[in-house]
Amino acid sequence: MIRSLHIDTGREMRGGQWQVLQLVRGLAKRNVAARLLARGPLLDAALAEGLDATLLPNPFALSAAVKGFDLIHAHDAKSHTWSAIVRKPLVVARRVAFPIRTGFVSAWKYRQATRFIAISQAVKRELIVAGIPASKIDVVFDGVSIPERVIPFENRDIPRLALGTSDAMKGSDLAAASGLELQFSHNLADDLVRTKVLVYLSRNEGLGSAALLASAHAVPVVASSVGGLVEAVEHDVTGLLVENDPAAIAAAVHRLEADPTWAARLGQQGRERMQVMFTVDRMVDATIASYRKALA
Repeated sequence: MIRSLHIDTGREMRGGQWQVLQLVRGLAKRNVAARLLARGPLLDAALAEGLDATLLPNPFALSAAVKGFDLIHAHDAKSHTWSAIVRKPLVVARRVAFPIRTGFVSAWKYRQATRFIAISQAVKRELIVAGIPASKIDVVFDGVSIPERVIPFENRDIPRLALGTSDAMKGSDLAAASGLELQFSHNLADDLVRTKVLVYLSRNEGLGSAALLASAHAVPVVASSVGGLVEAVEHDVTGLLVENDPAAIAAAVHRLEADPTWAARLGQQGRERMQVMFTVDRMVDATIASYRKALA
C-alpha cells in the first residue's frame, strides 16, 4: 500500500482545493492511504466527509508529520517550499502556467521534487522552460464531477454567465469592454445548471476548471485562447476559443446565440468529452501512476 501525505496551504476553497478533496477521497477508495494537512474550508470539508485530515502544522513541525508516509504530495507553491526541506520522495502539483522564477531559492526547491504533476500541456511546457526534464513531468488533467442529467438547453433561463471576479487577470475588464450583458456568478455549481453559455476570459490559465465544469453540464464555452484553456475547450467542438479582444468575444457569443441548435450540440459534445478525458476516476488513477514512478 502506498502511504501518501498531502499538503495544501490555501485559505480559500478554489479550484485547486476542490481537486485535492476529490483526490484524497478517490485515493481512500483505492486502498491508497492519504492524510491531508490543510486549513480553512478545505480542512472543514475533508473532516465533514470523514477523511483522514488534520490541521496544517507550522513548517518546522513538518518533519515529524511525515513519519510513516512513503511520499509527500505538495499541492501549492507554499507547500512545495515547506516540503522541499524534508527528505521524502516529493510529488509537486503545478496548476499555473506562469513562468517559474529563476532565483536561487526557486531553483533549489524545484530540484528537490521527485516528480511534477502538471494539470495541462501548457503547464508542462513552462516547467520544461524552467529546466525540469520532461521525463519527470506527468500531465494529469483535473477531474470534474459529471451530473447524471442536465436541463434541456431550451429550458435554461440564464442566457450568458461569467465568473464573478474583479481580477483583471481573469478578464474582468475584457468582459466589461465587450458590451455583453452578462450574469456574474459566485456559485458556478448552482448557476451552470441553468446556463446557455459560459464566457470564460483570462490572460493566463493553467487549465480552467470552470470551463470543465461548464462542459460537464453541457454548457458551451466561449474562452480566451490562452494557456491550458485551449486544452479545456475544443474549438468549434465544445465551444469557441477567441483572442482577448472585446469585439471578438462579443462576436463569438452572438454566433452561438444565432444558432441555438448548434450551441446545444457543442454543449453536449463537451459533456461527452468530459466523460472520456476529465473524469475524477481518470485523475485519481493517473495520480497513483505518478506516485509509483516517484517511488520506483
